[in-house]
Amino acid sequence: MLLNLASHVTGCCWPRGMKEKEKEEEEEEEEEEEEEEEEEEEEEEEEEEEEEEEEEEEEEEEEEEEEEEEEEEEEEEEEKEEKEEEEKEEKEEKEEKEEEDIKKKGTQDIGKPVEAPATGVSRVTNEFFVHNQIHNYTQYIHIR
Repeated sequence: MLLNLASHVTGCCWPRGMKEKEKEEEEEEEEEEEEEEEEEEEEEEEEEEEEEEEEEEEEEEEEEEEEEEEEEEEEEEEEKEEKEEEEKEEKEEKEEKEEEDIKKKGTQDIGKPVEAPATGVSRVTNEFFVHNQIHNYTQYIHIR
């Protein structure tokens, strides 16, 4: 710059090669700036790619978590259904067992008379019949 001012003031010319050197330095500076800009752009692109990859990974993880949650919910529902079915089966088995017990015993838990399995006669009637037989037998013994 000083040489440039001095040459304008004094009117003398630049020494040979000075303009070329100056141009070369300017070109080198421009090239360095362009290289730096390209490097910065490449770094920005790499950062963007990394961010995109991270976002994709996060999305995949979220999808996997959602799928796992859905599977867990389905398993829980299946377990509930199985438990309900087991409870129903247990109730049915219990009821069948009670019915069989009632048929064997001839009475319900409530105390109502039920048909006796052997005679086809209600228990009350059966007890009366037995009482009559005992009464008749005792009279027969007294008569002899």
